[in-house]
Amino acid sequence: MNATIRLLREGIQTFISIDPLTTNMYRQAWEDDGAGGLIPDGDPVKMDPVTIRITEVSPNENKKIVEGGEIPVHYVIVTATHDTDIQEDDVFEGHDGKFFKVLSIQPKRLVLTPGDTDAVFKLSGRAEEIDEVIEDPLEEEE
Repeated sequence: MNATIRLLREGIQTFISIDPLTTNMYRQAWEDDGAGGLIPDGDPVKMDPVTIRITEVSPNENKKIVEGGEIPVHYVIVTATHDTDIQEDDVFEGHDGKFFKVLSIQPKRLVLTPGDTDAVFKLSGRAEEIDEVIEDPLEEEE
């Protein structure tokens, strides 16, 4: 691995370790509805725990423009190591018990040579607070 990529990955790990959030991602499987759309296929699946960092965005960015005006929303920035299992539409529980849905997650790369597949040094994206609460069926049985 290139020394620059290694240093960037170590820096991201340090950044996450300052205020880490270890949480489970809940991933929904989807199936074709036969009319060109998708419908949920069963309940969301609880994934293995991951450690990420969430940071608040500017208050100016915490709003959605809709027909008729603006509505307040709670967005956070998600930062993860390059090998974290996180996808768009995953749901996770934050520090304060609020749930967030991943709106986007992108690999950040340092392109050293064309076709370098080892150049991803972090995953970064956005999540939005949602009203939905994911119940863990295993916790209910205890």
